[in-house]
Amino acid sequence: MRKHALKPAATLMALVASLSAPAYSQTMSLEEMQAELQAMQVKMREMQAMQVKMEAMQRELDLLRQRDANRETKSDTQVASSHDTGTETAPGSEIEDSEQARDAAEFIGADTEEILATMPMAAMGRGERLNDPDFVKSAPLFGSDFRFSIGGYAKTDLIFDFDGVGDPYQFVLGEIPVNDSPQGGSYSKLHIRESRTHLEIRNVNSPHKTDKFFLEFDFYDGKDSTNFRLRHAYMQFGQFLAGRTWSIITELRALPLILDFAAGDAILGGRSEQIKWDGDKIFGAVDWAIGLEAYDDTRIVTPDTLEGRGLARANAPRLSGGLSYPWDHGVVSVGAALNEVRFDGKHGRDDASELGWTTVVGSRVYLNPDNTHFVGFNAGYTHGTVADIIAFANAGTPNAALDEDGDLDLATGWNASMGLYLDLPGKFSSNLHFAYTRLEEIPDLFEADEMAKAWAAHANLIYDFDPRFRIGLEYMWGEKEIVSGDDGDASRLQFSTFYYY
Repeated sequence: MRKHALKPAATLMALVASLSAPAYSQTMSLEEMQAELQAMQVKMREMQAMQVKMEAMQRELDLLRQRDANRETKSDTQVASSHDTGTETAPGSEIEDSEQARDAAEFIGADTEEILATMPMAAMGRGERLNDPDFVKSAPLFGSDFRFSIGGYAKTDLIFDFDGVGDPYQFVLGEIPVNDSPQGGSYSKLHIRESRTHLEIRNVNSPHKTDKFFLEFDFYDGKDSTNFRLRHAYMQFGQFLAGRTWSIITELRALPLILDFAAGDAILGGRSEQIKWDGDKIFGAVDWAIGLEAYDDTRIVTPDTLEGRGLARANAPRLSGGLSYPWDHGVVSVGAALNEVRFDGKHGRDDASELGWTTVVGSRVYLNPDNTHFVGFNAGYTHGTVADIIAFANAGTPNAALDEDGDLDLATGWNASMGLYLDLPGKFSSNLHFAYTRLEEIPDLFEADEMAKAWAAHANLIYDFDPRFRIGLEYMWGEKEIVSGDDGDASRLQFSTFYYY
């Protein structure tokens, strides 16, 4: 509409200019009138040139607005599609972009640089891809192929403990009081330790499916400190991963949403430094991975007569591997790990070495066609590596003991857990979970107060105000038995808020 209004305006301005000529023009000579007319023609050409530039600028502005509108529509379409159907691209987006680029090339012409130099948006990096629907909530690192995203959540926990669990921040089974140790008695705790932040950097133009770096922190730096604690720090380049993240044998998909941070006591594995290769699918549907992982090779109890001579240490990292079969309504996985349990003798004492191993199976199965409710199951068995069971790892349970003859006596143990997630009407959801773990073979040198078996149950109700903010209330209770046969139980109530960003 604007560009059609400019030509009448220019004609009107010329007419006004001619009518406003001084009255003495009637007495002007022929030469003077010709000079005056030429000057007016020059002004008219200048105005016409300005009109052309204004029309080109208007078309350029309209094009930029249309591109922004298309990108926002494309982003909304793809985000909705990825949530609803799992798709990641919007059909026809490449055609739309190419057609717009061709249209722009047709009308901008030789004055493009001059026009853009006067436009405020030029300094913002015109032509950069500011939004990427394949990496939502990310920003470009200008001048490179990398984009970055910062996210995480802020979590506040209000805990009412009824029996004096030794860890005031999480319901750790190894801290349940037995024989008034730790000291019993109720208390409350308000904290933010589970709040976490992550940074992810991706090469979005990489020929590999995955090309990124990931870093994450929380505040669980011991009982008496709220310093940053490193959770994850790893890089992925194609099928190769190196850094610290979840072990290959850890199956987190078996867990429902538990508000208590120590819900991980129920699983086997944990985070570890590793070098891993994710293989191509076999049999058309089965994922597999293999890698070398760090593990705690120092958990060997030694007799007092040894007087500290020698060290518990392995000659190599552990070898881990796993298979995973996903389908439309669930996933099932198996994993295994092999490692050396070794005591390096000194001052005439011989070395002792045994093979430790772990095996695990986990699953999540959805209960309805919409995949809104599910059950999860996880179980594992360890021989010489009971610290793989996170409940025993948090309790400080050794993997083995060195007897008076210099032989290694390996501990064995197992764990099992089952959870249920229910998506309830009205933005409510509920999670139920039960976990059990125990030592099967206990070396003679284990202390009488070492945890021998334990169980815990959790039940909660969660309300989602929107995708960013949710609150929940959870009740948990559990029981622990130590090597001597004594036992104790405890319970607590926890109210939590989540704010995702």
